[in-house]
Amino acid sequence: MARGRESRLGRVLYSPGAMECVACKVSDQDVRLHKCPICFKWVCENCAIRSYGRAFCMRKCADQFFWGDDEDE
Repeated sequence: MARGRESRLGRVLYSPGAMECVACKVSDQDVRLHKCPICFKWVCENCAIRSYGRAFCMRKCADQFFWGDDEDE
């Protein structure tokens, strides 16, 4: 059952379960996880792509961080 807490905007629900690496499924209770600054997925130190001083979940996210979107404005 999800637990929650009260805030000014209403009830905030969260899962009591652990987070895990998107690549190898290791739990945050076993290793330190980093949040990808592009897609916000969790990734462990062993699976992370290190680039530009940050940890990304994929090379695609690292490239997007540096080069930006492909959309023409």
